[in-house]
Amino acid sequence: MVKARYIVGGIATTVISFVLTLFVLHGWVGPPEPPAPIAPLPAPSGAPVTQATTANDLPKPTIAGVTWAGIGGLNAQILDGTPAVPGQPVLQLIAVPRDGVHTVAVQFAELTNGRTYRIAAWVKSIDGGNFGIEAGDHGTPNQTHGVAIFDLENQRALIAEGAKPGIALDQGWEKVWIDLPTLTGQYVVNFYVTKGRNISFMGNGQLGVMMGSFSVEPRE
Repeated sequence: MVKARYIVGGIATTVISFVLTLFVLHGWVGPPEPPAPIAPLPAPSGAPVTQATTANDLPKPTIAGVTWAGIGGLNAQILDGTPAVPGQPVLQLIAVPRDGVHTVAVQFAELTNGRTYRIAAWVKSIDGGNFGIEAGDHGTPNQTHGVAIFDLENQRALIAEGAKPGIALDQGWEKVWIDLPTLTGQYVVNFYVTKGRNISFMGNGQLGVMMGSFSVEPRE
């Protein structure tokens, strides 16, 4: 059993967190014979990255109805490059040397109640880092919740619970996603750097991912 935490931080020092339980789906594997994945990027040159980024340091989201909800255990740097979604920065996310989760959270609003959306991110592994998406809407007795952890090297989902996952090559990135309905018209989404299938681990200042965009789109 693997445990994950939403990390939802305020701009000052307010941090709201809650624990959700994930179950490993034994025997679940990704699609057979996936296309060759994108080779992992090397670790950042120089000394390991140790400085954690705060919410104040993140670039302002360019998607309507989207705000940062917080960041924890990550160093986030804007990189030159072509994003998968125009207008979004390419971010290097490195797990700093601390034990726990390494995540950046966003809140999506202005969605349609009762509709299913695809929550996606375009990523590349750095030094063998994997990637997770966890999302849910809140404020209702029967809130929805879904999570998946993706093995970027082997292009498959290692864990999937409560939502349908997917992974595919797209525009030189690995696009990963979960499909999830919303009952409130709002999601809180955590994007995780993971080590293998572990959401909580001791970072080393080198393992991470490059994230070249994220999106939420309605499913037909």
